[in-house]
Amino acid sequence: MPVSEGILTEISSLYYGFKNSADVADYLFKNRKEIRIISDSLWEQSVENIFGVKPKNYLHAMQIINKNKHEISDQEDIAVVNALHEVLLEYDVIIDKRYIDISKSLLPLFVGDLKRLCIALASHSAHLERLPAAKLLKILRRV
Repeated sequence: MPVSEGILTEISSLYYGFKNSADVADYLFKNRKEIRIISDSLWEQSVENIFGVKPKNYLHAMQIINKNKHEISDQEDIAVVNALHEVLLEYDVIIDKRYIDISKSLLPLFVGDLKRLCIALASHSAHLERLPAAKLLKILRRV
């Protein structure tokens, strides 16, 4: 299982709030810490469960992916790893510690690569038959 069911539930709540927000930029700004925590959990759990190595940080996760991605044969794992790789390429947006409005740069990541990663995870056969994955897919189709 690439990630825990609990993290799928957390992602669902985050995207549900986003979908129902009157001001998405403000929502992203106010929830950037939660987005970072969830994103950290996603790359850490995915890399550890797919490659069997616990990454020390996101750069180490990227290194593990780049070194080992050619060894993956499962198409669902490949989809997760490719989507995760794209998120990690833009990770500086998520980890920016400056107290500025990052919503303009976070929005494309949130509705683009991060959403694709969440879809790949929720669509993975290890999750697909479980309620948190089904709920997440339903929410993501509307975002």
